[in-house]
Amino acid sequence: MSPIIRLDNITHIYGADGEKPVKALDGVSLTVQPGEYVVILGHNGSGKSTLAKHLNALLTPTAGDVWVKAWNSKQTQHLRDIRSTVGMVFQTPDNQIVATIVEEDIAFGPENLGLPHDEIVRRVDWSLEQVGMNPYRKRAPHLLSGGQKQRIAIAGMLAMRPEVLVLDESTAMLDPLGRQEVLDIVYKLNQNEGVTVIAITHYMEEAVRADRLVIMENGRIVLEGTPRAIFAQAERLRDLHIDVPQITQLAHALHAHNPAFPNDVLTVGELVTAVKTHPTPHTPHPTPPSNAIPALFTALCLLFAVIGQSSLLADPAQPWAGLRWFGFSALALLMLVWYRQPSGGENGRFSLTLPKLADIPSQRWLVFAGLLLSLLAQRMATGGQRPFITLPLWLIAILITTYALWQPTDPAETRAYAIRPYPSAPLLPIALFLTAPPDRLATALTGVVTGA
Repeated sequence: MSPIIRLDNITHIYGADGEKPVKALDGVSLTVQPGEYVVILGHNGSGKSTLAKHLNALLTPTAGDVWVKAWNSKQTQHLRDIRSTVGMVFQTPDNQIVATIVEEDIAFGPENLGLPHDEIVRRVDWSLEQVGMNPYRKRAPHLLSGGQKQRIAIAGMLAMRPEVLVLDESTAMLDPLGRQEVLDIVYKLNQNEGVTVIAITHYMEEAVRADRLVIMENGRIVLEGTPRAIFAQAERLRDLHIDVPQITQLAHALHAHNPAFPNDVLTVGELVTAVKTHPTPHTPHPTPPSNAIPALFTALCLLFAVIGQSSLLADPAQPWAGLRWFGFSALALLMLVWYRQPSGGENGRFSLTLPKLADIPSQRWLVFAGLLLSLLAQRMATGGQRPFITLPLWLIAILITTYALWQPTDPAETRAYAIRPYPSAPLLPIALFLTAPPDRLATALTGVVTGA
């Protein structure tokens, strides 16, 4: 079968006779068969739009030849035939709409071909039916949405009965719904009416339905093949600053995890089938910490506090008694406030780490402040110092640690700390209060009452 379009080593230079010529195309050769759906991809400045304008002789090559059927685009006597064969839809539909009523705009092209009135009416009706815009035929184009305007632009091209439809980023200005509507219409024309489609786009999802992809870079064709073969070359496409469809990206990620999983998936249906037929190995989640962990550490905190208290009570005059009390109590605070578990691990093991001070949340600082106050109160009660403020300090400590329970808990913090959300925090100041000498507690109570 003879190609409907053939590009033979074409080069195009803007401003070839000027001081700063720009080579937009450099030795491009391409053939398009009748009924084919071709998508041209490439980043900005790669030469896509310049190539598209050569297809219906809006531009002629500086070197090389463009053939549409048997007509060379450089032969001006065949421009009418070429442009009747190859219709273009541009990015902005307003640039192609020339009439104030939809059906009149669609009739503009056939009228300029000098067709009989009955044939024009028949083509307008058929074109509107193809794009689903028949109910809007009497509407003003400026009252339509962007997607509807683009459908009107396509209908205007279809009324000319072109054999090739070139879409130069014609969905770039549309929202996802409007883009999908236009793509469905174009695909239906290709499949049901045999219209050859050449689409230029930045949206990878639009390329999935194509028969062939053409990738351009610096005015040259660097890759060419089926969508499945092209999108399987993810690394190469990234080097060309081109993405792959999101479904294909997910397939590549699953393939990296499970080499048996196919990496050339293009559609949601294919992905579902691949997931069913190639299940990925299951990685067990880390074992959550046991509910006994908070209770265990609370018990250890209380034990250390009691040991420190007992050491001080055994011989208050001993030089090291206060130091032992402080050491045991400080260790209790550290274990309760800064104990942290790892973020992962299959066996759920724990480790003791000290997070950065800036990373410790306000809720945990409240716990730390409350326990520090309780230690200060215990030391003052044991030493008989300022008894009138001892009980208020304990009360404040218990209130602060209790208030911490009502603070919002960050889910990340819930995973990072063993005791959550601090239900046992008030127990330590209470325990320190209960282990203080009874006579000193009585003195403290009297001090509160008398203010002495």
